[in-house]
Amino acid sequence: MADMVMPDGYGPALAARLRAVDPTLKVIFMSGYPRAVAWQMTGLDEGAPFLQKPFLADDLVRQVREIVDH
Repeated sequence: MADMVMPDGYGPALAARLRAVDPTLKVIFMSGYPRAVAWQMTGLDEGAPFLQKPFLADDLVRQVREIVDH
């Protein structure tokens, strides 16, 4: 999991660095910003897994299940 906006950068940049080491890495992005704003700020593909904060444990479980099953 990576927050879309972090003190030293953006979640998508972190994910890209980690995927350079492991291209199979799956990431769920999260943000307190609305999805459209977070995407506009970071330039992330809108199809990427995303959870709006605050989120429920059930939402997290559902999102993890979706990316694990893909």
